[in-house]
Amino acid sequence: MKLWLLNFALLAACVAVGWQIRESWLRADARGAALRVNPAAAAKKASATAPPAVPAPAPQPLTAANYADIAQKMLFVKDRNPVVVVVTPPPPPKPMPKLPVVYGVLALGDAATLIVADRPGATQRGLRVGEKTGEFKLLAANSREVVFEWDGKEVRRKLEELMDRTLPTPSEQAQRPVAPSSLAPGGAITVKQDESGPKSSSLGVAMGTFRACVPGDTTPAGAVVEG
Repeated sequence: MKLWLLNFALLAACVAVGWQIRESWLRADARGAALRVNPAAAAKKASATAPPAVPAPAPQPLTAANYADIAQKMLFVKDRNPVVVVVTPPPPPKPMPKLPVVYGVLALGDAATLIVADRPGATQRGLRVGEKTGEFKLLAANSREVVFEWDGKEVRRKLEELMDRTLPTPSEQAQRPVAPSSLAPGGAITVKQDESGPKSSSLGVAMGTFRACVPGDTTPAGAVVEG
């Protein structure tokens, strides 16, 4: 009995499936016939049932600035960095002027006075600690070393390095004023010549280890007379 009922149920299912297939085929055949008879009407009917088409947005014009982020994030292209770093070399250091020349140190107790001149042959003056000569300020001085300050820096030099080693030329010594030895009546200045040297008409006033030339001397330059 049960087997008979199962066969009957399977038969009914096959009939139902066949009926559905036949109905689908009939509907498709009808739609095909309608399209073949009047395609315009079929398209109008389809367009009426279909939703309205949305127009595509208009493309925006290309702008180079919109791609700046892409160019900056290129890992292997360094020259695309918009920030150009200009490396400015540091300015050259300020050249230090020549140090003053030193003629001696006068030590009186704890204070020391440095006898200096701005250049060889210039006027000499006493310089104490804290005073300036030119661009240099004296910080300390003793018989061995002198310390200056220049441009915020300490400049240390040995005293012998700053001593004036240049010898005065005979013309410079001849131009130096001679101290008057006596005053003649009426205010006239009388110069007393050194008589300790040899008496010669071609030799002038004694000036240390050599003697000056007399006016009108025709001896060639560099000649040694009575030497």
